[in-house]
Amino acid sequence: MDNVKYCYVKSEVNPEEPICQYLDLDFLLKLLSTKTYFVKFKGNFPDVHESELPLKDMFPIYCANYNPDKDKVKQDICIMSDKLEKYRHTSTIPTSCWTLRDAESSLMWHNYTTKLGACIKSTVSNFISAIDFTEYDLLYGKIAYHGYHFYQESFLFSKDSSYADEKELRFYFIPKNGTDTVKKTNGISLMVKPDELIEEIILSPHIEPRAASELCIILTEKYGIKVRPSKIHIDIH
Repeated sequence: MDNVKYCYVKSEVNPEEPICQYLDLDFLLKLLSTKTYFVKFKGNFPDVHESELPLKDMFPIYCANYNPDKDKVKQDICIMSDKLEKYRHTSTIPTSCWTLRDAESSLMWHNYTTKLGACIKSTVSNFISAIDFTEYDLLYGKIAYHGYHFYQESFLFSKDSSYADEKELRFYFIPKNGTDTVKKTNGISLMVKPDELIEEIILSPHIEPRAASELCIILTEKYGIKVRPSKIHIDIH
């Protein structure tokens, strides 16, 4: 029973739904060669609201001429303290972010990769079966883009509307022992079966076409996974 993997999922997620992840080529090569999948801590993401507190969205704001009841203030302070503690804890959760955009996205290439980037295509069920997360419980669901509403229970799956084009599906790895995962590194590495996780690899449109074609041949022959150049054509000269 120690090797049982538990998943907690929001009801709107189809296990066979296609998902994609954009990453730099060195992370992909490490995944393929070492058969390990790196998962960052939530607090290490570029979005400052993953690690800093959006106070105006979290707590009540009293008008300057409003004199609230002392018991009400005490109650609000307790709520604030509880929310602060929960927030601090979420910043240490290993978090994997994918997009539900099945077609290539120039936005995703630009925001999440360098020139030497790649996109791996998978499905929710393949992700779950391919990765060894027996030391964690897996919580996953679609992100809603209605702001950072920390009074709602869904705050783990809320982001600002400016990110809506990402169509994000997020996986949280919750330690089974209930302790924080903070270490000297900025994430964790989990064993993975690359050929089970990855249905297809797409190379960045910013890679020179001849180099991309050579990389496709090399990676396909070495790892037995379908690799193709991007279908997006840009002037890279």
